[in-house]
Amino acid sequence: MPGLKEKLVAPLLAAGAQFLTFVHPQALVGPRVKLGRGSVICPGAILSTDITLGEFVLVNLNSTIGHDATLGDWTSLSAQCDITGHVRVADRVFMGSRASIIPEKSVGSRSIVGAGAVVVTHVPADVTVVGIPARIL
Repeated sequence: MPGLKEKLVAPLLAAGAQFLTFVHPQALVGPRVKLGRGSVICPGAILSTDITLGEFVLVNLNSTIGHDATLGDWTSLSAQCDITGHVRVADRVFMGSRASIIPEKSVGSRSIVGAGAVVVTHVPADVTVVGIPARIL
């Protein structure tokens, strides 16, 4: 979960630790993709073009991120997530396995998108959405 990851890393950042960004050789990263410090791109991930990832973002196994998307700091995508074009995912968002967001939608800070959920409307901050279509719990 993004909050736990941030809590564990905060003392290291305060102590001046330096963090690298890791891209697995079996990930595909297209042109004009900006990867923030401490981010991890796992095997099979595909990042198309004109994408910005914040700091300490996790893009897990076989997840895809479409063109012109933005993911905020501390966001975590579980395995096989699908972020389509022109999507905005705010800071500290957690997406469960196989969650999807259709084009031009957004997910607010600290929200959770449950496993298998399909986001078809904008998701506000601080909520959990589940289902197809995704609805607030």
